[in-house]
Amino acid sequence: MLRTFSFSLLVLMIALGGFGPTRADVVLGSWNIRTLATNGTVFPDDVPRTDADFALLRTARDRLGADVIALQEVTSPHAVAKVFPASDYVICFSGQYDADEAGLAPWYPPEKLGGIKPTCYGDANAPFPDPTAGAPRKQYVAVVVRRASGMVVESVRDVPELGLTVEEENRDTKQMEIRSVRWGLEATLAGDRKRFRLLAVHLKSGCNTGELREVNWNNPTTWSPNGRNDHACMTLARQMAPLRSWLARARADAVPFVIAGDMNRRIDIEAADEQTPDFWPVLTGAATPRADDDQPLARVPEGEKSKKACWPEDDKSVFVNAIDYFIFDAQFRPADWGASYTKLRYADMVDPVTSKKLTKKDDAGRTSDHCPFSVRLK
Repeated sequence: MLRTFSFSLLVLMIALGGFGPTRADVVLGSWNIRTLATNGTVFPDDVPRTDADFALLRTARDRLGADVIALQEVTSPHAVAKVFPASDYVICFSGQYDADEAGLAPWYPPEKLGGIKPTCYGDANAPFPDPTAGAPRKQYVAVVVRRASGMVVESVRDVPELGLTVEEENRDTKQMEIRSVRWGLEATLAGDRKRFRLLAVHLKSGCNTGELREVNWNNPTTWSPNGRNDHACMTLARQMAPLRSWLARARADAVPFVIAGDMNRRIDIEAADEQTPDFWPVLTGAATPRADDDQPLARVPEGEKSKKACWPEDDKSVFVNAIDYFIFDAQFRPADWGASYTKLRYADMVDPVTSKKLTKKDDAGRTSDHCPFSVRLK
């Protein structure tokens, strides 16, 4: 695959070209765009997006107004560039895409990952990788940075430890298969008087609430295929150890950090189901017997701010509860986060092509089953 710049040169060009005046504030966003793909689909029942659909997503992008965005469920750099063109954004894409192209899934042997790294695309005229038409698509994470924001991507690093191997029944063929879940993508970002580390994640789906058993989150290496379907809560619990390890390293580096993305967990209501331990106390260390492994964290949204659906029809359903979050180093979360936190509601948008207001009935399949959200870092 063509790589048009070395990373150090890319950073230099980002820093020197195309920026307006630097600003102290940075708007941080996150968006699961639901199987964003071109020339193919992730699942057989996905509806391929049209040019009008991509225009609608770009309108949502502009309404969000974020400078740095963690993306989930994106299938290729080419698909991302349809919403975040390289003329206006730098696109950093998970190295899991290249690992899959190299045939390393689902086990990803560590000894074969030495040459696999994330790629940041900074040349608007360069080709962006995309699977051939009709080829199977997979979901990945990415980070995009608006050129006019004044933010520079200092470095990027994959977190393949989150991409656990699992055994599950294929929802379409009903056959058991061994596959992998999604890697994380870490980016260190710097701008005017601001430097922080961002980890983009898309954790295991299917365990919005329920017990995360200690045998899984405390012993993540004991897994092996056994011909039975892995429970989603088992896989999410297994992801806690590599996530906590990343947190420990990030805290030791003394750089402010934030995890952003689809946690696939209703953190603000999980305690109500009385099945413990839960995601938040495991992540922070409150559920562990050791006191020296506690992680001082703070999340956005939280409390009543976590209760907002993408469509008004869902305001009284379970979908009103957030599963997408920013998880901050406790000292890094803005003190006034509630004043700037925004969750874009698709029902408040107008189609740029038809000028009609969006409805769930007509437009839910064109947008996403997740709302983009943002917060201002001052």
